[in-house]
Amino acid sequence: MSMEFHYDPELNVVKASISGPFEVDSYHEVMREITSGRDFASDIATIWDMRTFDFGSFNKEMTEPLVNARKLYPERRGARIAYVVPDQIGYGMMRMFEVMTETEESSYVFYDYEKALSWTTGELEL
Repeated sequence: MSMEFHYDPELNVVKASISGPFEVDSYHEVMREITSGRDFASDIATIWDMRTFDFGSFNKEMTEPLVNARKLYPERRGARIAYVVPDQIGYGMMRMFEVMTETEESSYVFYDYEKALSWTTGELEL
């Protein structure tokens, strides 16, 4: 799995991407860095580009660590988070993730990257 992120100071948003099969350890590594507060606030708005993520690699065994991961990073509570997915399978899986992690009020799933970015930065209200 490849998971990368960078801070865009002009937009004050973290732009992250994930591709390939999912790896829980890599996810935690990135989340620890995002929540560190070193280069930006821990609750910074984030856009996750998942258009090349292998949703077929996501299975039941991964669900529990991810749901509990939100509890490990309480400083992210309320952060505006956009997930950009390639298709209906990705959309459905990320909507289930939102429900399981109780983040529906601060996250949204999109097919369009630019629309997601506009929502993440507060330019677009849904």
